[in-house]
Amino acid sequence: MSDQPAPEYLQGAVIGLDNQTGDILVLVGGRDFEHNQYDRALQAKRPAGTAMLPFVYAAAFEKGMFPGSLVEDSPLDNRAVMIGGTTGILGEWGPESGENRYEGAMTARQALAKSKNGATIRIGMNAGVDSVLQLSSAAGVRSSLRPYPATFLGSSEITIAELALAYTIFPNGGWRPGTPHILERIEEKDGSVVWDAKSARTRQTVIKSETAYQVHSCLVDALESGTGKAARAQFGLKKMPAAGKTGTAYDFTDALFAGYDSNFTCAVWMGFDKPQKIYRGAFGRELALPVWVDIMNAAAERYPPREITRPSDLKEVEICSRSGLLATDKCYDAVKGTSGDTVQRRTTYMEIATSAQMPTEPCNVHGEPRARLVRDLPSSDLPRAELAVDLSEVTSVVIKSPTLLADKDPYNSVKPTLRPEPEPEAVKGTTETAKIGNATAENSATPAKPEKIHEPESDFHDTIDPGAGEHPPINFHGYAACTRGAFHYDTRRAITEETPILLLLRGDFRNSERAIGELKKHGRKVAVSLKETGLHQIAQQLCDRAKLSRFITILAQADGCIATTPEAAEIYQRARWKHDPSTVAFIPTPYPLEDGQWNFSVPPDKHTGIFLGTREWDVPSRNHFAALLVVRQLCEATSEPVTVVNLDGYKARRLLWE
Repeated sequence: MSDQPAPEYLQGAVIGLDNQTGDILVLVGGRDFEHNQYDRALQAKRPAGTAMLPFVYAAAFEKGMFPGSLVEDSPLDNRAVMIGGTTGILGEWGPESGENRYEGAMTARQALAKSKNGATIRIGMNAGVDSVLQLSSAAGVRSSLRPYPATFLGSSEITIAELALAYTIFPNGGWRPGTPHILERIEEKDGSVVWDAKSARTRQTVIKSETAYQVHSCLVDALESGTGKAARAQFGLKKMPAAGKTGTAYDFTDALFAGYDSNFTCAVWMGFDKPQKIYRGAFGRELALPVWVDIMNAAAERYPPREITRPSDLKEVEICSRSGLLATDKCYDAVKGTSGDTVQRRTTYMEIATSAQMPTEPCNVHGEPRARLVRDLPSSDLPRAELAVDLSEVTSVVIKSPTLLADKDPYNSVKPTLRPEPEPEAVKGTTETAKIGNATAENSATPAKPEKIHEPESDFHDTIDPGAGEHPPINFHGYAACTRGAFHYDTRRAITEETPILLLLRGDFRNSERAIGELKKHGRKVAVSLKETGLHQIAQQLCDRAKLSRFITILAQADGCIATTPEAAEIYQRARWKHDPSTVAFIPTPYPLEDGQWNFSVPPDKHTGIFLGTREWDVPSRNHFAALLVVRQLCEATSEPVTVVNLDGYKARRLLWE
C-alpha cells in the first residue's frame, strides 16, 4: 500500500458480482491507483446508510408482515434510535428527500420505496434487532453490526463488497453464492489445477423465496417511482427489468446505490477517505445512482437480464392502502382534482402475499363497519331491549362449599370457588405488585372473597429465604418480596389483598386498561409501571398510536407511577404533567442479597457488599459485560465482596467463568 497521504478529493468505489457464482465482474477501488492503492471496494468499511433498509423489511416479512402491512411514518426521538446525538427528531437528516415530510400511516411497500426512516425504525423494532442482525450476517455481511436500532438505518460500517453480496439474495430467490472472488482457477506450470472456482462454489439459503420476491417487488418500485426514479427519467437506464435502493448515511458523509438485475448485482459508493459531510443534500440518488446506471447499461449488453419469476405461493390480493386490509367497494377518498372540484379516488391496489400473510378482514377505514357505528352514536340513540327481570332485586347466591360432582375437573372449576374467609392480617410494606395476564371482569355482587390459593412463585408473605419458591425475588418480584406482598396474575386476587397495588403494563395494554378500571372501582390505590423500561423498549411499545392512547389513559387514572429507569421517569412525568411530580418515583427494581439480610426492608446500615443480578445474556441492551467490568473496579477499589446471580443456567455459568 502506498505511503502517500489519502486524496482530499471525493472518492468512489464500485463492485459488480455475478448473482449465481459470486464472480467479481467489476471492481474499482478508487479514482487514481497511482495516487493511492487503497481498495475502497474490498477494504473500506463505511456506513451503508439507507441501503441497509431492504434487510430490515426482509426480516419483518419473515416474521409475518407483508408489503401491504400498515406502518406509521411520524417523528421519533433520536434517543430512541441512538443515532444523531441525544436530542432532536429523527428525520432531520433525511428520509432521502429534501422535503423531509412525514406522511402518517402508509404501507410497508411505500415506506421502503420512499426510504422512510421513521417507518423503517418501527418495522425493525417489530421484527427485532437480533432478527435483522442475524439475517444480515447470513446474507454475507461479516462486519460487526452494532445491536442498536440505528443499524436499521445503516449506521454500522461495512464494505460495499459485503453489501453487494447481501443484495444477491433478492434476485436469487432467497439464497446467495459463496465468498466473492476474482480468480477462476489456480494452475501449476504443468497445467494441473490447484484450485477451481466452480468446484468451490456453494449456496447459502438466507430467506424464503416468497420473502425475497416481496422485497424485490418493493425495490422495483423504489427504482421506478421511489428514491431511484431518476435512473430512467434523468440518467438513461435502459428499458430492462432491474431493482435497487439508494443509500444515504447520517450527515451526508456517504452516498451509495445498490441494485441488480437477474444476472448481475452492483454497488456504488461515494465519499471522502476521511469521513466528512460531502454537502447537505448529497443523497445517493444524486451521486452514486448515475454511475450505477452506466454500469448496469453496459452489463445488460453482455448479460441480457430477464424478468424474475414470482413464487407460486405468492398470490395477488386487492387491499386498501389506507387500512392494509381487504378492499371493498367503498374504498374511495375524496380529493381535489386539477380543476379544484372534489373527485372520488380509488385507494386500493393489487398486493402480493402468502396465504398466511394475507389479511382476512375487510377495510375498516371506508364504509360503515359495525364497530364504528357503535362508537360514533351516543348510547341514548341506540335501541336496547328491556330485561325480563330486574337484576337489582335478585340476591346473588354465595357458594360455600365445593360443587364438583365428578372425579375430574377438566374446566378447573374448583379453583375459582368462592367462600367466606376471615379478614387478612395487615401486610408489612406499602407496595404490592399485580401483573395482569388474562384479566377477567369480577362478579359485581360478591360479598365473599375468593379463596386464597397459595402460589409459591408469587406469594412472599411467608418467604424468608431468597431461594424459596419457584421464582426468585428479583426484578418486579423484588418489589413484592421487599414489602412481604405478592405477585398476582389475576385482578380479583389483587383486590382481596387490600393493600396498594403496582400494576405492570405490557402487551397492547388492553388488559391493563380493564384491570385499572376494576381496581379503582374497588377503591384501591394503584401505581403503574411499564414492564419493559429500557429506552428502546419503551419506544417500541409506544410507537403504536392505539397503545400510546391507552397508555396515557391508564396513567391519568393511576395514583402514581414507579419508574425503574430515569428515562421511564421522565416519560411518566411528561404524560402526567397535570399531576403532582412527586407521584412519579424513580425506584430501581431491588435485587435481594443471598444471605440472611436479603430483605431490603431492613435498615440500610445492615446492608454490605456488592450485588449484581444478570439474566438474558443474548439481549444486547442489558450490557452485562459492562456491568461486570464496573463491579470488578468497585471491588478492587472498596475490597467489598461481590455476589453475582444469574438464572440462565449452563450458558450463563460458562460466560461468567470466561
